[in-house]
Amino acid sequence: MKEIGTVTDEEALSLFTDDQEAFRKYLFYTSAMFIKRLDEPKYADFMEILDMKNRDERIAEFNLWVSDEDNLRKLQRVFPISKGDILPCCSTCAKYVF
Repeated sequence: MKEIGTVTDEEALSLFTDDQEAFRKYLFYTSAMFIKRLDEPKYADFMEILDMKNRDERIAEFNLWVSDEDNLRKLQRVFPISKGDILPCCSTCAKYVF
């Protein structure tokens, strides 16, 4: 650490690229990698819930599914956000997506 010395904010920020197109590609392919996990057999029950036609039934089944700790971990593997963030997010999504 003594050899490196102190790094200023300006020096640290200079290491970041302003290439927004490269950043967008990174986000796209990283997101695709996570979303692709939904094709795995262990997500079949989750995908069945998403395919349900009745909105109220879909919301009820999703809430039941996500209340299981193992299912919550599976969901975090696809949508990697913290547990504290995912539960309010799921409630919000239920209003708009489901």
